[in-house]
Amino acid sequence: QFQDMSVDECWTTLRRKQSLAYPYSPQRSIFPEESDFLKHDARRLFISFVSLGKKLLNSLEPPRDRDNMENITRMIRIMEDGVDFGDLEEFFDIFNVSSSRTSAVIVCQEDFTPHYTLDWEVLRQVVILHRISPNKAAVYCYVLINTGVIDVFAMGPTIRFTCLGIFGRVLPDVAFSFAYRFQIPRSFENDVLMMAFIFAIQLHNHGKYLHLTQSVLNLYKLEAFGEFQEIHDKWLGNVTSGEEYPFIVKRSEEEVFIDEGGKLTEKGWILVDVPGDGNCGFFSLILGLENNNNKAYNPLHVDAYGDPFDATSRSTFDLKKNGRNKQFDFELT
Repeated sequence: QFQDMSVDECWTTLRRKQSLAYPYSPQRSIFPEESDFLKHDARRLFISFVSLGKKLLNSLEPPRDRDNMENITRMIRIMEDGVDFGDLEEFFDIFNVSSSRTSAVIVCQEDFTPHYTLDWEVLRQVVILHRISPNKAAVYCYVLINTGVIDVFAMGPTIRFTCLGIFGRVLPDVAFSFAYRFQIPRSFENDVLMMAFIFAIQLHNHGKYLHLTQSVLNLYKLEAFGEFQEIHDKWLGNVTSGEEYPFIVKRSEEEVFIDEGGKLTEKGWILVDVPGDGNCGFFSLILGLENNNNKAYNPLHVDAYGDPFDATSRSTFDLKKNGRNKQFDFELT
């Protein structure tokens, strides 16, 4: 039975100040640390992950590569905002989330059964992630040292909740009530189930969930597949798309799309353009060498002559001279 939070006597809608107050103190900073030294654009990076993932799937063969296929398929679901309920069990290991004697995280759908393996007499906190539908979820936080009030956080376009009788089944002597904290709209994070799991992690570890941003959510997604990012970056090469190269032409998003015709954008990639000043071939060659991990002509690291890096600098002259003397070995693929 669906129960309306605004009219049912079991539900309490808190005032703004109350709803934004943490149900625990103190709060901890538990967000993943930024580790992407290449400073990828997250949106493009996720699209590129999917492009490479689908390419790799075509080269794998079951049953020998079943584990790799499952991991890549899961990665694609996460990158495309389509986390499945079955992925949550893997997330417990990926994000190192484990229940303790005093705090537990439980994920469930409509077919919830009480976790009799938990010692409800010892637990001080229970966090329940309830998947209502593909685009609706709720996170229930019950701190047992309180008076039976269960804090409810909504994910996605959820107006009504199914009131679970789970607490009544395991703690029949406690009179429960529900306090509606707030709703996180789907516009904040399109993948409602992923958002709900990350939010549950914050409650479980007494994190600062009010500081969650899209950038932080992206860090969690990248943390889930750190090894794949290393494979991805090595596959693409070693060159960065940052602004440390003085000869890279800056282009707007509109110019990028026009130049690429949308084909590279679909794969999460961009063109790296250099000025057409007569030295474009050498600039492109420098980038190509660095992409193959040859940084002998990197303008930031090769400055023995003290010259500014431009078309007439000694570094460029060395490159031209070495090219003339055929000191490069090229492999065309």
